[in-house]
Amino acid sequence: IDVRVSDSAASPSAARWLIVQGMGAGRALEICLDPACERYGLTPIPWAGVAARVMPTGLATEGRPYCLLPLPSATGLPVHVNGFFEVSSNRRDIWHGDDTIGGGRLRS
Repeated sequence: IDVRVSDSAASPSAARWLIVQGMGAGRALEICLDPACERYGLTPIPWAGVAARVMPTGLATEGRPYCLLPLPSATGLPVHVNGFFEVSSNRRDIWHGDDTIGGGRLRS
């Protein structure tokens, strides 16, 4: 996808991004079909996507996680990652599940 950004204070810039998305299979699908998910009323979807800036070259991208909308943390990856992550109640970070039980643990 080609993106052009115009700002009245700066000259227009352009970038080219490679965007890939897909549905999971294998272990990801097994987890989503686990009967425990149904017991807690969960219907997880093993879907995710990544976006990598390919042009202009030489510009570093600080990868961010997205859960439909951007989250304010960084991933440490050179790409942006979008997925159905379990986020904290204030949407400030991805919830990793160390302190969760039941349905919350399954979602994280």
